[in-house]
Amino acid sequence: MFARTFVLTLVMIAAPAAAQTAAKIPAVAPSIPRASFIANMDGEFARMDVNKDGKLTKQEIEAYQHVSALQQIQARNRAVFAALDTDHNGQLSFDEWAVKTETKFRDADADKNGYLTRAEYATTAPVRKAKSARCACGAAPAAAAVTETGEE
Repeated sequence: MFARTFVLTLVMIAAPAAAQTAAKIPAVAPSIPRASFIANMDGEFARMDVNKDGKLTKQEIEAYQHVSALQQIQARNRAVFAALDTDHNGQLSFDEWAVKTETKFRDADADKNGYLTRAEYATTAPVRKAKSARCACGAAPAAAAVTETGEE
């Protein structure tokens, strides 16, 4: 439980730095020719097809997704740690942690009274990106669109 809380706190404190890193990635992927797209998809299939039988099982897909998600989490954690480790020695000193914590508190304390209200504290949570209605390839979603009221 402590480790989970620590990681969550680490992400919350370093979210602005991670957002700066994410800002360097273009929001819209460049155009990709059909042949390149097909080659990429064939490569994905080959990487998932562990037993090389030309078919994907549910277990192969889930294992691939698990590894991919883990790699994304590890990359994000490295970026967050690098943003906090200002002296680049591979360790977070209390001072490095405290500077980020103080900055985050100061930014959240809108009325500058030295206390965070619930509303002010809520601004310290990491901002989640809204899910796109389109995949990275630009194709429209297969499922029916749902309105803001939840109706199809």
